[in-house]
Amino acid sequence: MTGFKTRRLLALGLAFALVSFGISTDSFSAGAKKRKSAYPRKLLTAPTTAKETVISLTSVEMHFEFDAEFETSLEDGAKSTIDLAIQNHYQHLLGYFQNRKVVEDFGISFALSQGVAMPRLPLLVTNVQTEKTNKKISYAGQVSRISYHAAGRLLVHKEAYEQLKKVGVWNVTMPYDLDHYYDIKCTSPDYTGIEDFWYFYNPFRNGCRKLNDVPLALPVTLHLKDLGQPSADFSAGLKELRLAPGKDTLKIYSVNGFADDASVRGDEGRRSYDDINKYVVEKMGFTHDAMRSSKHGNRPMNVFTKDYVVEGRMIRVEILRLLADTSIDKPNITFAKFFKEAVEDGDVIIYAGHSGLGGNLDFENLNAKLRENKIAPIQFSKTKKQIYYLDGCSSYSYYLLPFGQKKKDASRIDILTNGLESLFDKEFYLQTAFYEVLVDFSEEDPSWTRVLERMEAKMQGQTFLLNVGPL
Repeated sequence: MTGFKTRRLLALGLAFALVSFGISTDSFSAGAKKRKSAYPRKLLTAPTTAKETVISLTSVEMHFEFDAEFETSLEDGAKSTIDLAIQNHYQHLLGYFQNRKVVEDFGISFALSQGVAMPRLPLLVTNVQTEKTNKKISYAGQVSRISYHAAGRLLVHKEAYEQLKKVGVWNVTMPYDLDHYYDIKCTSPDYTGIEDFWYFYNPFRNGCRKLNDVPLALPVTLHLKDLGQPSADFSAGLKELRLAPGKDTLKIYSVNGFADDASVRGDEGRRSYDDINKYVVEKMGFTHDAMRSSKHGNRPMNVFTKDYVVEGRMIRVEILRLLADTSIDKPNITFAKFFKEAVEDGDVIIYAGHSGLGGNLDFENLNAKLRENKIAPIQFSKTKKQIYYLDGCSSYSYYLLPFGQKKKDASRIDILTNGLESLFDKEFYLQTAFYEVLVDFSEEDPSWTRVLERMEAKMQGQTFLLNVGPL
């Protein structure tokens, strides 16, 4: 089976994913209590102007909002506890939007697009109300009814967008009884745990339609607003990236994660890493720098170089490629150290691996590993333009806002993400096409539309809703 770039979470991963986004909430009737992730933290809010929407060949961002309610047992009435319960509720939208029936109801081929939409997380949550019921679960505590209003951005497949913008609403179902919603028969055979049920569940499978009906679920209406689309001619800024005054080296850092584990022979991540290394030498004419290629920590790191003469200037392109364990539950420091170097020294940073359901590229987690090894935290450049290509499952949902926030602290950062689950067997085509674009000096200043066209040309109509933003 072809590997998805998502990953089941262990207990640590679940806890980390639940607190990683720091959703904002207002109008609580409950008190406050600290939580493990340094609460309160700086809030991330969704952009509201069309100029901040992403560019994509296959999808469009819309504003969406909804009112929802659900019941769940709460350990206490603390604000942080309710935060986590609300996120646990609304993140079920990710699984719903990737369901085959939902996709095909819009007339979209599931073979070409294994999802129809994805929310940009975190959502902005307001109007929270909690009420204790007369129910109690012996192993979990008092059951409360929680209602809230949520708003944010939704990345929608273009074919669905054309239909939804005409009606302005989308009727979906969401869980009501969270404590009894999980059913092992209604999720992926590869990801059976309750901790990631929200991402993999299928409420339309035979024997699982109860997950769409009262008392386990309730209908919810998503209200949608068309934001318009950014200019198709928006520059990718490659001229600035490659030919800034005084610049003589373009540094491209790339990390390949394992699909399964470093110990698995024939791992898809390892195979992709080797195939791309071979391609940049045999097809792109790069030279393998054996002197600089070695073990980075305990993992293989290879350096490739090629010199280009552009406008009478010599520009050296360096590609530094690492194969490493990137999962949040791995104690290894190798990936964190390399990613720090990439962020601080690189012009282009490519991550190809599991998203870890939002945890693998979380700055707090990476910096915690660095501090444990007496290494300074990651510092973003305040002077250079950078491009990040985050090739993991649903990286739009997990990483666009956290990385986009860094634009306020740094210089120009453009971020390529996937709206949907991405596949390891497509990594080679997308990444090598991106390399080709980056070193094609004959196109002095291509638009992002042109870059995306070249990247997706070999996908044969299949899409992960690849996009770039915030712009």
